[in-house]
Amino acid sequence: MSILVLIWQLALSSCVLMLSIYSFYQGYLTLLSFRIKSIEEDTNLKEFPTVVLQIPLFNEGNTIDSTFRSILELTYPKEQLQIQVLDDSTDEGSRALAKIWVERLKQHKFNAEYLWRAQRIEFKAGALREGLVKTDSEFVALLDADFRGTQNWLEKGLTPFKDPKVGIVQFRWSYFNLSESWFTEMQALPLEVHFRNEHNARYNHHYLSNFNGTAGILRRSAVEDSGGWSGDTLTEDIDLSYRIQLNKYRLVYIDKSSLDSELPSTFGAYRTQQRRWNKGGAETLKKLFAPILKSELTLSQKLFAFFHLSGSSFYLASLGLFIISLFGIPLKASGLLNESPLFWTFIQVSLSINTLILFICFYKAHSKSTFSFNTLKFTRLFITYLLYTTGLGWHHGKAVIEGLLGIKSPFERTPKKGSPPSKKLQPPYLELFISLIFFTAVIVDTRIGFWPILGIHLVGGLGYLLSFSHACKA
Repeated sequence: MSILVLIWQLALSSCVLMLSIYSFYQGYLTLLSFRIKSIEEDTNLKEFPTVVLQIPLFNEGNTIDSTFRSILELTYPKEQLQIQVLDDSTDEGSRALAKIWVERLKQHKFNAEYLWRAQRIEFKAGALREGLVKTDSEFVALLDADFRGTQNWLEKGLTPFKDPKVGIVQFRWSYFNLSESWFTEMQALPLEVHFRNEHNARYNHHYLSNFNGTAGILRRSAVEDSGGWSGDTLTEDIDLSYRIQLNKYRLVYIDKSSLDSELPSTFGAYRTQQRRWNKGGAETLKKLFAPILKSELTLSQKLFAFFHLSGSSFYLASLGLFIISLFGIPLKASGLLNESPLFWTFIQVSLSINTLILFICFYKAHSKSTFSFNTLKFTRLFITYLLYTTGLGWHHGKAVIEGLLGIKSPFERTPKKGSPPSKKLQPPYLELFISLIFFTAVIVDTRIGFWPILGIHLVGGLGYLLSFSHACKA
């Protein structure tokens, strides 16, 4: 066997092995979530501690209307509740609307305060940190501009804090614009896996989990004891929540109640969100790798913490699989790469099993949700999600690499449907080019009889074409 062929096979096998590890990790969390017994919620608060509800804003436009309407319905005692509108907006219209809502809250006897910063130092993390200095409340509730609270979500969220070691409470997300399009329905699938499977399994089996930056409550002393908000990663919520748990506080996840959120409606908003999540996840992994390793966590807790924080890094394995597969064509055409039944059986069987495991994980999460999907529609959305994610492989992979290398970029909030119009994004022509490369590879595969790799190239071509075509229609 040629040394080039051996190197190529090892590289391709390594990518498949990494994807297999991720799939089995997801499968294990799904199995753990099957073993969770439903617990009735205790929302009977005998005492009402002081709470500050922080609402960070940045050029949200009329997106905030639904959020503030839900705040008007809160049943928490007004004398124990402070509301901080932390506005970093540069858009005059957005700022004016936020001020109007603050005045309306005051008219309804809420203790509301409008805080605007001329300079967005450390972005959302900086705004939350500066707001915390201006309050002495015992607990901090967070609600982003695209979320809607329920009447008694504060009471429900504060109940677990009866345990002094609870530092964070996270609510499950639901989606008020779920049925807007196939695009929003597709996005909900992995989010349901995150909340229904991952959060449930991690919380109930004592693995470290993450605060999602909104729809939750934090103990002020836990925040301060753990170093407070930091803007040195794009996922300040994951960073802080892990530091809080490393400081021996617990995160409680509430699955039976949810807060409505808005799924990104456009390809640009979705890409902005995914870039921030993926790059920030890689930055947080880099930042907290050593502290986790040196912590008093058990070996299994450390292992699952690394798997969790490495979630975005697995996109590199997917991207590597497709790129490396292309180098097999010249090896095959030159006669260096001969038929190797054992190697190709490993590749094809592994990828098939990985896909089946993910299908089961997604279906399990879907089966517990309130979606009105039938099995056929779910299967179609699952396939669409796999293809679309494949087509974003370069976009995701680049973000992860930047995060791991420490290449900094500004925090970009996800544009909302009611936000002021932003600069129109150009279609990602690079993805069209990559798609053409893969379709060309499919043609070459058929001509030289390179059948074992043809499926990978076909999926790559369809995925990048789907991503590009959707961007053009946006």
